[in-house]
Amino acid sequence: MNDALLRACEKIIRPIRMPRERAADLARFWSQAPAIEVLGGTVLLREDDPGDSLLFVINGSVKVTVRGSDGETIEAATLKSPLLLGVTGAMDGKKRTSTCTVDEVATVLRMRRPVFLAAARSATPEAEAIRQLLLITMHRQLLRATDQLRDVLKTAP
Repeated sequence: MNDALLRACEKIIRPIRMPRERAADLARFWSQAPAIEVLGGTVLLREDDPGDSLLFVINGSVKVTVRGSDGETIEAATLKSPLLLGVTGAMDGKKRTSTCTVDEVATVLRMRRPVFLAAARSATPEAEAIRQLLLITMHRQLLRATDQLRDVLKTAP
């Protein structure tokens, strides 16, 4: 386990109030995933591709875009690292719902879906930490989406 990975794990759990000692568990979980250095402009996930992996962006930022009803590209968000990408696709294997592109050079850990599922199902502290992080992450995404939908409905004619 390297220091950059441990620091990223500490940073990703800080705002969700997971116990600090879980960072080491998460770092051990992610240490089995290959790390790749990607250049700015690299597409990490593409809308409509299969959900075949889970990504942990250690540094850099990611632009999230979606295709509108008439085919135009809509920028949905710019996310700062560290962050997980492809959570839902890694869980259900269905198509990606957005395109994620790095804005600058970034370090990304990629865990293929079968490896992730096998590791997350194990009875280890590392697996418990990733399950807890994913549950909290998905819950927060659902709350944000609900708030955004509520805002759209309030402004609809």
